[in-house]
Formats: sequence, structure tokens, C-alpha cells
Amino acid sequence: MTTPARRRLAGLLAVLATAVLALTATPTASAATDPDDLQVRLTAMSQTQLVEGAPLVMSGTVTNRGSETWTDAQAYLVIAPSPFTTRAQVRDAVRSSTAYTGVRVVELDAIAQLGDLAPGSTTSFTLRVPYGLLGVTGADGVYPTGVQVLATDPEGVRENQAVARATTFLPKLSGTRARVPVSVAWPFTNPDVLGSDGTYRDPEALLAAVSPAGRLRHVLDLARTSPATSTSVLDPSLLVELDDLARGRRLPGELELTDAQRQQVTSFRDDLLAFARRTSLWVVDYAEPDALALSRHTTSGALPDVIADATSRTLEELGLSGRRVVWSRGVDTALVADVRREDDRPLVVPSDALEDTEWSQGSVVGYEADGGTVPLVLQDSVLDRVPGEDSVVGLRQWLAAESALASLQRSVDPAATTDAVVVLPRGWDPGSQWPAGDLGQLYDLPWVQGASLDTRLGGTVPRTTATVPATSDVDTLSVEQVRAAERLAERQQALSSVRSEEDDTLADEQLVAIAASARWRDDPTGGRAFVRELESRLDAELDDISLGTPQQVTLSGSQGQFPLTISNDTASPVTVGVELSSSRPGLTLEDVDPVTIDAGARYTLTVQVDVGDQGSSTLRASLVTPDGDRIGTPVDFNVRSSAVGSVLWVAIGLAGLFVVVALVRRFRFRRRDRREGTA
Repeated sequence: MTTPARRRLAGLLAVLATAVLALTATPTASAATDPDDLQVRLTAMSQTQLVEGAPLVMSGTVTNRGSETWTDAQAYLVIAPSPFTTRAQVRDAVRSSTAYTGVRVVELDAIAQLGDLAPGSTTSFTLRVPYGLLGVTGADGVYPTGVQVLATDPEGVRENQAVARATTFLPKLSGTRARVPVSVAWPFTNPDVLGSDGTYRDPEALLAAVSPAGRLRHVLDLARTSPATSTSVLDPSLLVELDDLARGRRLPGELELTDAQRQQVTSFRDDLLAFARRTSLWVVDYAEPDALALSRHTTSGALPDVIADATSRTLEELGLSGRRVVWSRGVDTALVADVRREDDRPLVVPSDALEDTEWSQGSVVGYEADGGTVPLVLQDSVLDRVPGEDSVVGLRQWLAAESALASLQRSVDPAATTDAVVVLPRGWDPGSQWPAGDLGQLYDLPWVQGASLDTRLGGTVPRTTATVPATSDVDTLSVEQVRAAERLAERQQALSSVRSEEDDTLADEQLVAIAASARWRDDPTGGRAFVRELESRLDAELDDISLGTPQQVTLSGSQGQFPLTISNDTASPVTVGVELSSSRPGLTLEDVDPVTIDAGARYTLTVQVDVGDQGSSTLRASLVTPDGDRIGTPVDFNVRSSAVGSVLWVAIGLAGLFVVVALVRRFRFRRRDRREGTA
């Protein structure tokens, strides 16, 4: 028997064995946990909604990420005969490890023979199942469907349980239905960050992400096919690093971009800018500071103010404008209170970070906090648990199903404000075959209405019945890192207030924001090193603005003058004044108005002083910003008068007169004594 014949026979026997097991052991597909080494991705699906009489065609890939070969693999289409009719049913099914997910279609013509799955290999498949074999009731609702893979493991064991699977959902609505707002938030955050040496820590990862086969390139190209009602969520530091890469700045010494890489970076940067300008733009703060940690540990407004300035000024330089938002991996009452103080900034949080979330209210809700309502956008945590790799088909069908269930709810309750919103995870990757997923089919559904998140917030936002926990168990930056970032912010503000060069100010604001970045949660040692290096540099720059005074000033009278010299050894012009004070309460001095001193220059000024009758006094001179805030270390010195005061002159005069009188009297007494002796 030839090798191909043997393979066909082995496949037929495997099918028969599966059919027998399906009939005798379990008529439904098992929801056993997938092994990590086999992963299924759905790349195409012929129907966005169930069409009666039409075959269902589903394509995808199976990738073996393990180190062993799986043999005689087969792919089966799975679909539930009856639909879900509420969001609660869908979420319960996804969360449950033993949920009923459907019946395998075991007819020979409906099974894809995959053969052997070698380590590192990716095998494509296509399943075509006639409508009559689906076995569905055709009732309105959402039908769980997908693909399951059966195979013989490396030990030669073959079970009826799926060794890999991908699940999605197929809606069916009849008649005219209410339209539901559907929105996708596309994440463009930076996987890299500056290190303590002033170069990027992992620019190769970003280069790979924006290459034609990279994750961020896939997301951007897919997002550009979506309607203008989409929402982009942007970290401005991503565009700054892309510009640095294109210009060869802040790169590790061993890294040099090729012309092709530079072109890829430039093309992605330009495309992202264009996309951000045509969509509803939401902006997370520069380098994504850890909002949860800042709400717990900040003691002043310096750090939030510097972060806000870094974000807004970077956007201005990029020619962008958008709504600032907080995107946090956790939430507690302290964070909600912080966000509430900043007016209407939306707070994007995982849905499972709240307690008792009610999905019938939708994904965009209002939370009643002290002093007002905080807009919340819930990032659906259940979506991450749906089996299968990230795919356009999975995204498309999830939104189709969510909007269909929302439309069903609106048919029962016309006043309902339910929606279908997906905030994609930061690391989401639709894969290189994303065009086959045809996201545009979603917006052709009669009950779907594309809407931006800004549009959702501008409409009726229901008050959520969910509860924000008092504390969150999400890991955050340490209190030491936050306090260190606060000190950096105070130093930066001091420098910013005296500098005349805006570029230097913005660069330091961005660095302070990086010091508070959530990326240091996984590398606290790197975070501490970054803070130490930046603190040392800012301190050195403040020390380069110095005030020179004489150690002691001696006046020839009660009034006089003395010189003070301001030195600017920084690389930028500065504007500073001098504040003078005395150890003697009665002595008043006029402060020196701010003056601008060029980089590397010195400026000597003359100070007038009147010590009056006090003789001497200790003076303190401090450099101050144009706003009157002190910077640097104050300098103390002594001022004394060599002149004699009027009181002392009187005393000297009286003493002299006393001496003269005494001498006259003594002289007279001596003359009298001589006369008496002569007589």
C-alpha cells in the first residue's frame, strides 16, 4: 500500500473512531483546557450572521508552538443547535470550563485533514459545512461556533477531547431591529521605554512591531479599514520614539538602522499620524504613568502637573489634539476620586476590576463618585478568555454577537442604552492574514451603527450599578518610585520656571513622566536606576545656576553697596532674580528683579544697603524664579559698617570734655600748690 493510501486509511479510521466516540461517549464537544503548544486562529468566515440555507465556510491555521510532533490531526466545525439570547449566557459560557459549546459536525466531507503538526509549523485549513448539517434551530439569538482540533499526542494517545480550539459567535436576527452603537478602540501604545543611560531599552522590539510583518503594523492597517467613527488610543511616547529611530537618536551603540528599517519606521509614523487625525483620538499620558500608584502615593500636584504638560505639549508638537484618558489595569476608590478632580476624563478599566458589573447597561457607563459622575469605559475581560488566538474574525463576530444581543434587549426595553464596545488589549495582534477577516462586513449588518467613544460619552450614559472596590490587588509602582518621581517633578518645575528654551523644558517633562511609567512595575531595579540618573542630572543643572557673594562686606558709612554675581553654566539662557533677607528684623532690603543671563554667561549686579545704627548684620541671598520660588542653596554673608554712629560720637565728645575739664582742674590745683609753697 502506498504512503498516500496509508495516510487516507489512517485518516478514515481516525474519523470513524471519532464518530463512534462522539455517538457513544459524548455527543457534545468537550471544553477541556487547550494545551499551550497547539494554537488555532480563525482567519476567515463566510457569514457574519447566520443565513438560512447557506453553507458555513470557516478557514484558519493551527500552529504548533511546542517541541513535539502531533500526528493525524483533524479540524472539526462545532456549533450549538440553540442560540444564547442574553449577554449573561454568553459570559457564563465563556467563564465556565465545562460549558456546552456545541456539537461537532462529523460527516467526512465536513472534516479537514491536517496530517502531522511538526514543531514550529503552521498548517492552514478550510471547513465547508452545508446549512443542513449545522443542526441549528434557526431561532433569533447568538450561536456559539468554532473549530476544534483532534490529534494523536507524542505518546501515541488519541482522545475525544479537543487538543486545540477557537471559538466565535454567529448571530441571527429576523425582522427589523433597533440599531446599536458599535465602537472599537484601537491601541497604539509603546512597548519600549528610555533607560537610565539615555538610550532606548528595546528598540529592536519596536522595529519588529512596525515592520510589514509586525503587530503594530497589522493593527494600524486593519484600523485604517474601519469607519472614521473608530477611536484610537495613543501613547504620545510611541510617536516620539519612532521619530528618534528614524533620525538615529537615543539608540544603543551597537544598533544602526538600515535604510529599509528607517523607511518602515517613517512610513508607520506617518500613517499613524494620519489615522489619529481622522479618528476620534483618545490619549493616555506620556509613557503611560501608573495612575493607580500615583493616586495612592502622590503628596503634591507637581508630578501630575508635569505629566499633563509633557502630554499636552508633545501632542502640540505632533500637531494632534485629543481627549486625555486614564487607562488603568486596576481601579479603586482613590483612583476614581483622582480622576473625578480632573473634570470629565474617562477612566478605562477592566470589567472584572469592578464588582457586580451589569452588562445590560453597556460598556460606557457613569459611576457616581463624591462630587460628581466619572465616565467609565469597561474593557471586557471575558473577551480575553474566548479560546483561540487573536483574529479579525474573532473581533468581528464578537461585536456582531454583542450588538445583536443588545438589539434584542432594546426590542424588549426601548429605553435601554446598551452598546457593543471593544477596547482591544495593548498587545492584540490580528496576524498577517487580517485582510481575510473582512472587518467591514460587521458594519453591513442592519442592526449595527458605527459610533466613536466620544459619541457614546456625548449621549445618554447610564449610571452603573457596579461597585468600585476600596483597594485593588493589581501590582503597582512602589511608593519609593512615586516619591522619587515627585522629587524629580519639583526639580524640573524649578528649572522650567527659569529656562528660556522650551525644547529643553519639554524633554525633561517627558523624562519625569517616564520615571512614573507603569513599565517599571516589572523592572523596579531599572526604574530606580532611571530615577537616580535623572535626579543627578537635574541637580547638576540646578547647581550650574549659582550666586556669588563676598564673604564679608565693610561699608565706610551706614549706607553703601556691594556686588553679587549670578553665573549660568547651563546650556540654555535662564531668567532669575535674587531675594535678600537679614538676621536683624529692622533691616530691610530690596530684592533684585529677575534678569536673563545667556548660556555660559555671568551677570554682576550692585545691591544698595543701609545698616543704619545696627553696625553689622548677616544677610542671606537666594536665587528665585520669576514667580518668586527659591532655587538652589542660599548664601549667607556679613555686612558691617566702619562708620561711628551719632550716639557714639556724643559719648566720645562727652568723654573728651571730661578729660579736658579734668586736665584743667589738675593744672589749676598744681599752680595753687606752687604759690602756697613759695609764700
